[in-house]
Amino acid sequence: MSATEQANAFQTVVDQLKATYEPAEANTDLEPIRQLVYSFLLWDCTTNRADNAFKRIEETYVDMNDLRVSRAEEIMDVLGKTYPDAEERVARIKASLRDIYLREHTVSLVAVREGGKREARKYVDSLDGMHPFVSARVCLLGMDCHAVPVEERLLNKLIKAGVFEPETPLDKASGTIERHVKASEGLETYLVLQAYSEETSADGSELAGKPAKTSRKSGSGKTSKSSRTTTRKKKTAKS
Repeated sequence: MSATEQANAFQTVVDQLKATYEPAEANTDLEPIRQLVYSFLLWDCTTNRADNAFKRIEETYVDMNDLRVSRAEEIMDVLGKTYPDAEERVARIKASLRDIYLREHTVSLVAVREGGKREARKYVDSLDGMHPFVSARVCLLGMDCHAVPVEERLLNKLIKAGVFEPETPLDKASGTIERHVKASEGLETYLVLQAYSEETSADGSELAGKPAKTSRKSGSGKTSKSSRTTTRKKKTAKS
């Protein structure tokens, strides 16, 4: 598949999703360090579970430094026994928070945000325990950088939709998507992709080879004060 064919295939999928999902208002006011923790909770999980887990974390710990110094087993208990891949998530969260503390002598990314977009992206990418989805999401929502977060389940759907070849590495797919998407459209594109990644009734094959829809209703949904950034599925009229 040529770069042009791939770009066209991806745009067709995005147009289909934008016609299906109504973008909600994203909370970009959440401070970057909290955006980082929330993004780790959201990675390959659902917004509802991440919202609830993040709420429990904020109710349990004084701040993100308190979270940093807490025992991994205790944090896993806060997330709950059935939280997906809890051990790996907690290990990554603690590793990233520790690395930030060692570099900044505080658990904050405010100074990083103020240091320039390119530098901020490199900094977040290089943190211990970092995952490409988390890094991109923190930079998009917390650093005002151009990024389009991609996780494994979304990549698998895009492969079935014909956008990527099987076995495409996550970092390569993420970079390709970011080159295809304009900076001004990054947030909206991420929102519909995130919503689609959480759609359990779809696996990507339903989008393969389909032409893009040409009309879409405008409007945005409301969000709570949490870091929720998903979109809601548009209702279709009954015949």
